[in-house]
Amino acid sequence: MQENFDLSARRPNPQTRRLHLRQTWLQILLPILAAVLIFIALAVLVGLAPNLQVSRYSNISLILLIIPTFLVGMIFLAIMAGGIYAISRLLNAIPPYAHLAQMYIEAFGRAIKRAADLSASPVISVESIAASIGAVFKRGPARQQ
Repeated sequence: MQENFDLSARRPNPQTRRLHLRQTWLQILLPILAAVLIFIALAVLVGLAPNLQVSRYSNISLILLIIPTFLVGMIFLAIMAGGIYAISRLLNAIPPYAHLAQMYIEAFGRAIKRAADLSASPVISVESIAASIGAVFKRGPARQQ
């Protein structure tokens, strides 16, 4: 048997709550604030540096960021161009083969219809003969409508 516990009526343990707040501060907020302060300090130092080498290194960094993006873009461009070329070749080659496939499918359909007619013809002829015999005997002179 399950007991119902009212969790809203329970008060949090003050010692556990203090420990949780301390861990939250030390393990989450303090590292984030330290990283933000370090980045701000580095940005200020780079901005105040009178050296023109910063521009040179930023240009090199930009080139190193653009080259992989360019190469990936060129790969996708080559794939796209190859796909367009392949589809254009297929569009020129498909109509004769599509016509050939259509002819084979029509011939296959005729063969299936012929086989179905051949398999049904004995049953139809037996039922036809039975209906004829039944009609002859039911139409005798004693029958009036």
